[in-house]
Amino acid sequence: MNVMKLSYCLPLVLILFLSLSSFQITNNVASAKTLVTRVFYPSHDAVVYEGDPERNFGSHAEIGINYRIGFRDRSFIMFDLTALPPGSTIVSATLNLYMYDAPNSSRTIACYEIVEEPWNELSITWNNQPLTTVFLTSVITGTRPKKLSFDVKESLVKFTCKDEMDYMPNYGWMLKDINETIGDKDDPLWICSKEHPDQDKRPYLEVKFYPPHLELNIEESSIEAGNWVRITVHRKTSSNEPITRGRLKIKFSSNSTSTSKKFSITPGGSEITELVIPNEESSVTFYYYDEKAGTWKISVWTDDYVDYMGDAKVIKVRPGPLYSFGFEHISSPKIMAAPFAITIIAYDIYGNVKTDYTGQNTLSDTTG
Repeated sequence: MNVMKLSYCLPLVLILFLSLSSFQITNNVASAKTLVTRVFYPSHDAVVYEGDPERNFGSHAEIGINYRIGFRDRSFIMFDLTALPPGSTIVSATLNLYMYDAPNSSRTIACYEIVEEPWNELSITWNNQPLTTVFLTSVITGTRPKKLSFDVKESLVKFTCKDEMDYMPNYGWMLKDINETIGDKDDPLWICSKEHPDQDKRPYLEVKFYPPHLELNIEESSIEAGNWVRITVHRKTSSNEPITRGRLKIKFSSNSTSTSKKFSITPGGSEITELVIPNEESSVTFYYYDEKAGTWKISVWTDDYVDYMGDAKVIKVRPGPLYSFGFEHISSPKIMAAPFAITIIAYDIYGNVKTDYTGQNTLSDTTG
């Protein structure tokens, strides 16, 4: 039997995988301004009484205000606002109180921001009340029971400031008669406290704000498989100003199906899934690695605050350098001397199909 060796050239046929062109997508939540409304209830409230200066009234069902010298009443109220992240853009903040017992003559009640001294509702008295206050706003009571609303936006702007320069800690507010030394008769007003049995008449603070957001920047929108890419996450206000106050834990993920994908603080480092943006810093940098070609979404978010907006970007991972060739399955048997198609696939070292390879491949076989 004669054995004939055939050598011939065939144009290379490649299998093509369509993918999205290189681009970046910002998570819809982060790209849009979303006005959020939150309602808070007091963590502390109390009335202090000049006529009994050492007594604490922090557990009573009412707080009150009276202007008569020697018998003055002042009220203090504070809310836990730690759920509001630094860098929030405050649109409005309204302190709402229900006056169930109005004065006989209409009075003007002033609201003062407490700027230095913390206090506790179970220990505050007339003698130890915070003394350092700043006038904020006032309302006129009238002579009938009604809701009193104070505009405290100016305070909330300070409490949620994006940096340390303009930040003021939250110690709450003091309420007193704006002319408390004028008059020699008792004419108090009484307000439902947080301990009042009618929950609908308890104090509350309504805040409308635009929350801050995370911004994800990927240094390259397209990388070669087996390489690292630098990623920076910024924290910003709704108007894109950097936020530097407080620490913020961020988390990140990739929807790549690769088992080799990972994030790390440095190229080649240990795998991480979260980082902290430290106080006085507005951003943090880390790296991403992937060996699988495709278009993948990188997402970043925080669980520290419910309303904090995350971000997402798309990165394209390209196949690496040419490493090997393979045949697509060839059915058998074949008819002698009848031509048939052969598909040759180019691969990189990670098993990704090389869609950008062009060239000629020389094939040979033996027949007999």
